[in-house]
Amino acid sequence: MTHASIPTWLTAQHLLSTFDGEASELFVIDLPRSQLSHVLGVIASLPDLVIDAGHAGDSEVSKAVVQELQRIEAGALTDGVHAFVSAHGTSEHLQVYVLSSEAGDPFDLEIVFWNDLTFPRTLDSVELERRFKRIVGLAENCRAGVTEARCILATEHNGDPRELLAKPCVVVW
Repeated sequence: MTHASIPTWLTAQHLLSTFDGEASELFVIDLPRSQLSHVLGVIASLPDLVIDAGHAGDSEVSKAVVQELQRIEAGALTDGVHAFVSAHGTSEHLQVYVLSSEAGDPFDLEIVFWNDLTFPRTLDSVELERRFKRIVGLAENCRAGVTEARCILATEHNGDPRELLAKPCVVVW
């Protein structure tokens, strides 16, 4: 399912409300390197941000977050993954990955959230929409002004997010 405009809770809930306990992902793909400083600023503004030292399991502060963000911005965005965790264990819990290939190439952003934390069945539609807009707003803020960058909302996916573009059960804008 592809949308030309930003999705709402109503147009995306089929991916989020039936997978209780599962992770969902929102990718922003093909961000130009010129957007890196802006994206890192958006990440830095997230609540209770820590560096995910192991990319799995418990998160820990392995370095000062500010130093890590400065290091990435200063040219250390190399082939690999830079992982951050925000608001661990709360309804705003996000794992954010800056995914990079070779220097100079566009980079991708992956925002992971857990449906049971973010969209529990006990919430009314107004609160579900508010929470959904917060996550989508984060992606939109990261790609501000970059028309060639696309957003892909999907259930958990391991692999290149471009593989999802041909899938019928994702939301792309």
